[in-house]
Amino acid sequence: MTLRTRMLISILGTVLLLFGTVSTYTIFNFWQMTKATSMDLMEIETEKLSLEVQNEVEAALDSARALANALEGMKNHDDMNREQVNTMLQTVLEHNANFSGIWTIWEPNSFDGKDSEYAGAEYHDHTGRYTPYFYWDEQNRIIGEPTSDPDSHDFYSIPKQKETEVVLEPYLYEVQGEQVMFLSVVVPVKQNDTFLGVVGIDLSLDYIQERVSSFTFYDTGFAILISNEGQIVSHPNTEYMGTELSEIIPNAILDEVQTSVQSGQDLELVMNGIIYDAEPVTLGYTDERWSAMIIVPESEVVKEARDILITVIAATVIGLFIIAGVILWIAVSITKPIKATVYTGNKIADGDFTEDIDGRYLKRKDEIGEITRSFDIMKRNLSGMIRNVTSSAEQASAASEELATSATETSESSNQISVTINEIADGASKQSEYTKTILEMMQNTVEDVNKGEEASLKVLDIAKKSSESAHQGDIIAQESVKQLEEVNDQVQETANAVKSLGHRSEEIGDIITVISELAEQTNLLALNAAIEAARAGEHGKGFAVVADEVRKLAEQSAHSATQIRTLIEGIQSETNQIVLKMEENLSSVQSQMNVISKVGTSLKDIVSYTKGTEDMSNDTKEVLANVLYNSQKVLASIEEISAIIEQSAASSEEVAASSEQQSATVEEITASAATLAKMAEELTEEVSKFKL
Repeated sequence: MTLRTRMLISILGTVLLLFGTVSTYTIFNFWQMTKATSMDLMEIETEKLSLEVQNEVEAALDSARALANALEGMKNHDDMNREQVNTMLQTVLEHNANFSGIWTIWEPNSFDGKDSEYAGAEYHDHTGRYTPYFYWDEQNRIIGEPTSDPDSHDFYSIPKQKETEVVLEPYLYEVQGEQVMFLSVVVPVKQNDTFLGVVGIDLSLDYIQERVSSFTFYDTGFAILISNEGQIVSHPNTEYMGTELSEIIPNAILDEVQTSVQSGQDLELVMNGIIYDAEPVTLGYTDERWSAMIIVPESEVVKEARDILITVIAATVIGLFIIAGVILWIAVSITKPIKATVYTGNKIADGDFTEDIDGRYLKRKDEIGEITRSFDIMKRNLSGMIRNVTSSAEQASAASEELATSATETSESSNQISVTINEIADGASKQSEYTKTILEMMQNTVEDVNKGEEASLKVLDIAKKSSESAHQGDIIAQESVKQLEEVNDQVQETANAVKSLGHRSEEIGDIITVISELAEQTNLLALNAAIEAARAGEHGKGFAVVADEVRKLAEQSAHSATQIRTLIEGIQSETNQIVLKMEENLSSVQSQMNVISKVGTSLKDIVSYTKGTEDMSNDTKEVLANVLYNSQKVLASIEEISAIIEQSAASSEEVAASSEQQSATVEEITASAATLAKMAEELTEEVSKFKL
């Protein structure tokens, strides 16, 4: 596996792991936050719809209570007047166009004790019982008539039995060809805890139906209104009005929904991908509870979060591609000069010193540039050393050839001496002395040649040490590369930590913005709700509900603040990691300096050994010069011997023996010269393998 591949796998893998973890965590939190926000919005809309229904019914109840209180006051002051009450009822109906009818029913003779006087009169039954009912006709006129047999109907029997105000179950009634839902609210009239009668108002729910029909939540979400007994009071599709709840609610959650309606509890269910969110509707001081419910597909609630999720994932993938490109560029910038240096090193290993490192890498100001420059200096020094060895080998080869030539000439002279040995008579003793001198010189020559051989061995040993030092320099260079990889990994990790810190800071900014806006809305809503509730008194209960919602919003603000604190702690933790990484970077840089120092030491050793090689080569040159000098003296002595042999005729036999000994010695010199020439040729051949 190449260094570039290893860097890409390790760094990009680490970035992918960290980036993916942070992105997953962020996406998950955002998903949950968006979903929670949507559910909170859904709950707020449901409560708002619940309050509208409650206010509409409360308005009718307030009117009924006011009439009941007025009648009780009149009864207490014994100021009962049937015509005056009729006028009161009609006046209330005139000022409330949303009231479809208004009525009062009294127990027999409980109104003023004069039922017999009104038997068969207008707005009375045949017994004179006071039961007037006023309503709007199709021409938008107020019509009055008596209520027949009220004791048989729930609108009278139930409040009479309970002696408390009652909101009856709504019912459908056809008005001008359309089905309209009506609702009756009834308030009892009592004197000293004695039931006297009731005041009732029939309320058209067409305004509520219109409000529910026009209500939308996201794309297909809609709202319904459920009565205490599970009847659908309002629905965007009028066909469902007046039907049972089971028509639109799955059987699996039907009982739970009905229980929550009757108990006046909040409800939030998810069934088959549909969200059901219900809020209770309080109807005055009655025990009856209605419920306003929003029904919306869960997919629409999380649609915004899903769209943002897709955007974040796309941005993450693009970011990873950008990071991969940057990492690849960094890896190439690191490995390319290393590859060039390795290529040059392989060429040197093959004996080729002609390949140079690209000048761009030598000019770099980082650790890579220092390595390439050190390697280039080592190559140049080795090249110079080999040039010196080559020159010395050539000189040795030339000297050995001269020595061989001199030995050959000496052999020829010896043969000539052997031919003319019989003519030698005089000077035999001198010839013997000269022969000894020649022998000593030849021995010195052998010793000098041995010294040359030893010097050559030392040169070889020094060359080996130079190779070892160069090898050590290569190992140290590899260590430097590893150190650089560690530095690069640590720097990259630091950069990733800083990026993560930036993402965290952005998240904090978003959450702070949400909290700020939420806090401002909370303060304004709380202030308005408190002022309006104080002004409204008894009628300010609706605003009290708003104030309670404000409190919930405040709790959400506190929750967001807790999230901010958690994110800040995460940022502080990652900042500490960055500090630790920078300390590790410092340690790696110090290690790199030590490694570079080792490289310098190895290069110094190479220079020292190269100097030793040069000195030994000079010794070899001097030895070969001595061999040449002694050979010349041998030649001079032989010339004197030739002159003496002319005078030594008497000692021809001794001269002949000496001549044979001299011939053998010359043969040895010739063999040694040949060996030296062969060694010089081999040295020259080895050195010639290097390309300079």
